[in-house]
Amino acid sequence: MHVYGEDGLGTPGFRADEALRFRVNGQEIAPLTPVLWGDDKAPHRVDLGRPMRMEKGSPQAEPMEGK
Repeated sequence: MHVYGEDGLGTPGFRADEALRFRVNGQEIAPLTPVLWGDDKAPHRVDLGRPMRMEKGSPQAEPMEGK
């Protein structure tokens, strides 16, 4: 997937060192290692972890078991 940076003319995009976030089927999934935007135009491998879920009243996200 291609991701692009801001162009300074109002077109939305990533800013330098901004963390990329991923959603799969509506669930946010954190990469196993953080991926920060850099305008290097090089391909980067991103390995995604397991979907995370916020428990009601819980301050921490927890892995979804068996989902």
